[in-house]
Amino acid sequence: MAISFDHSTSSSGDSACSRAHAPRRIGAALFFCAASLLLPASLTSCGPATPAQTKPAVASEGRIDLRGVDLRSRVVNLAGDYEFYWSEFLQPGRDRAAAPSPDAYIAVPGAWNSQRIPPETGDEIGSVGYATYRLMVLYDADMRPGLRVPTMHTAYRLFVNGRELSSNGKAGRSAETSVAGYEPRVVEIPEALEVVGTEGSSPDSFRVLELVLHISNFQHRKGGTWSNIQIASADMLRAQREEDLLFDFFLFGSLLIMGVYHVGLFFMRPGVRSSLYFGLFCLLVSLRILTTGEHYLLHMIPSIPWEWYIRLQYWAVFLALPAFGAFAYHAFPRETPRLFLIFTTIASVGVSLLTLFAPVRIFSWTMAPYQVFIAVAGVVMLGILLLSLWRGRDGALLYMIGWICLFATVLNDILNTAEWIQTGYSVPYGFFLFIAMQAIFLALQFSRAFETAERLSETLEDRIQDRTRELEESRDQLESAKEIAERSDRAKSEFLATMSHEIRTPLNSILGTASLLDESPLSGEQRQHISILNRAGKRLLTLINEILDLSKIEAGKLTLETMPFRVRDVCSDLQGLMGNRAELKGITLSTRYGPGVPDRCLGDANRLAQILLNLVGNAIKFTESGGVVLSVELVQPDQSGTPATGASVLLRFSVEDSGIGIPLDKQSGIFESFVQADQSDRRQYEGTGLGLAISRSLVELMGGRLRLRSEPGRGSVFWFDVALGLDASAETPVAAVVPESAQAISLPARSEDEGDASRTPKLLLADDNPDNRYLVEVFLKKSGVELQTVENGREAFEVASVQSFDLILMDIQMPVMNGYEAVQAIRDHEEQAGIDRPTKILALTADATREAYHKAMAAGCDGYLTKPIQKRALIEAIEEYLA
Repeated sequence: MAISFDHSTSSSGDSACSRAHAPRRIGAALFFCAASLLLPASLTSCGPATPAQTKPAVASEGRIDLRGVDLRSRVVNLAGDYEFYWSEFLQPGRDRAAAPSPDAYIAVPGAWNSQRIPPETGDEIGSVGYATYRLMVLYDADMRPGLRVPTMHTAYRLFVNGRELSSNGKAGRSAETSVAGYEPRVVEIPEALEVVGTEGSSPDSFRVLELVLHISNFQHRKGGTWSNIQIASADMLRAQREEDLLFDFFLFGSLLIMGVYHVGLFFMRPGVRSSLYFGLFCLLVSLRILTTGEHYLLHMIPSIPWEWYIRLQYWAVFLALPAFGAFAYHAFPRETPRLFLIFTTIASVGVSLLTLFAPVRIFSWTMAPYQVFIAVAGVVMLGILLLSLWRGRDGALLYMIGWICLFATVLNDILNTAEWIQTGYSVPYGFFLFIAMQAIFLALQFSRAFETAERLSETLEDRIQDRTRELEESRDQLESAKEIAERSDRAKSEFLATMSHEIRTPLNSILGTASLLDESPLSGEQRQHISILNRAGKRLLTLINEILDLSKIEAGKLTLETMPFRVRDVCSDLQGLMGNRAELKGITLSTRYGPGVPDRCLGDANRLAQILLNLVGNAIKFTESGGVVLSVELVQPDQSGTPATGASVLLRFSVEDSGIGIPLDKQSGIFESFVQADQSDRRQYEGTGLGLAISRSLVELMGGRLRLRSEPGRGSVFWFDVALGLDASAETPVAAVVPESAQAISLPARSEDEGDASRTPKLLLADDNPDNRYLVEVFLKKSGVELQTVENGREAFEVASVQSFDLILMDIQMPVMNGYEAVQAIRDHEEQAGIDRPTKILALTADATREAYHKAMAAGCDGYLTKPIQKRALIEAIEEYLA
């Protein structure tokens, strides 16, 4: 659904009304924003405070005492003053008394840029260089701690009690020997490394960890450790990191879905440009999430160079602001100054180009001033949304709530990065609230769209509901009759024939009416509704045909016919039938013939075509790119090695696609009835799950076996081998490309009428359904025939006995006298009257079973058409029998 905003000029009354409600809207926005921002704080402040919570341990002069702190249930930040050795990599494991005096004590977390060596009197050391951080950690002996080490800027080595346990990049004493890298880690401290502490207490009363960090930075504008090292049990730290990763993935997935949705929406409706820019904004922010925090993009693409990784990180920030500015400009054009869009775009593109060409140590200095620019732009954006809310713009309230939440967390992170506050990073929560507001807005838009559609299609919906109720009643009758059908095969066959007729009869009205409406002047939305109605009716018709085939197979009543046909005709007709479908999806459909494939064969061409139609149709449905290939190969000729007249050949038919493939655990049941590879309620592809089951049964009936080879993401191959006879006759073979139950039965044409060719042909229609009579009348309105209608077989016989007709269209199931009885009565009357040229009678019925066809032919019908009948098919059949 497109995101649309009402920018039309309101009347004075509407404007006054909007302004009268504006303070209420703004008050509501501020209330929701305050509630959203205070909720996390209220949650974290709930519960009784312990001394450890109110007074967290802080490192002092390179030492932190955690004795009495339960590290199994609490994560502690190793924050405070560390020993700092500038331009020196202190040897780990040395006795503290023998170690040199530190150059200073430095606050962690924080950059070393402003540190003076010597303290207070010396010069600031700047960002480039290397140093050692040292901290002694005291904790209770019964604890087994681990460490969660964040990214250091820009390379580090961590030693614990003299052993290196973690590193990132390569810490070196020069730019040539230092390699930057980012990767947070969780480190478990081996029990063997723990050192027993005896300071002021009995032995074994506590343990001591010496943490030595070698950090070098020759690439970034800030050096040192920006984030806290955390200590707790290793399991707790891993669980906490997994929770952070899950939240990041949740946020990344939400933004990615939102971004792809809006970008796709723009390509479907290019006029809604706000969707494009909002989608780009979401995609850029999702990229930012992958390149910060746990830096999971490095896990996904470990080979990405560090400098390009930092460029992606900065571009995600630099380009997100103009994308959101463009969204605001197109969403609220009357409230957003064009100068705001131009200025944000120029500034952002400028720093992005600098990021592209300059090294990290240069372009990283742009982040601080750009954060100020973000803050100013955020205030301007807040003013735009306030003005939009005042004017009553659609969606302004929700966007304002989301923007205030997001902007507040952005300001928090900017101040936290600048080391002005130590509140932690909260932008993910702001984005979560922002996405929530957007999701609510989309839900409202969908709701309004559905309401509009319901009002515009009220009449059509009523008819669909009526038909749905009829189908539901039919389904209930079908279920109750199923138990009877299991006890009596004859009752089952009669029941299916009746239900086929009852469902096809309203389907004939539905599809016929849809066809007539499609020929009339319609709006684009109405034509779309008609298209939906047509597709639904055809799907239901296909389902009916498949159920009839499945019933015949289960009852053992499906028989194969043997007739001459051309293999290439079957495949070429199938190519013509399905080629357009493949072309619409942008994929290819091709046919390949192996050497030695015979031209003429003997077998059931209709059923062979039905199998191939199912396999090729499935292949096209589940293939989004690439193509589908139908192959025919000669597997085994006759025993002499050369196909001969009267002999048989074994042909292999295979259908290969480059589609989504089928998981291995789903392949064993894919040929079962009503089974699909994706059985969830969120499956993407429609279908009944009957096509493959019917195809397998038909192949087995032909003496073969349907096989499958598939790999998810790489496509599937379905193939089967069937033995076919060889035909050497010169007669033109007959080949079919669709299943018998889905096509009209072909009949011989009537000989040329010797009477007056200029007279108007007279037709008689007998049908008890008024909708069907009306449709046939409309279909033939401009065809130049004279049509008379009756409601049952008795009336048809009485009229045909006293009048002469060129063609009678006879329904089969009618009250008073059915079609079989009426046809038989007409034929008896013609025989008694000595009429040498009997009237042509075309059965026009919803019973598509072969039994019904043979019964109609035995009663005296000349042709047989099954409902639902399309206008073109009806006129062509009438022309054939009037010829």
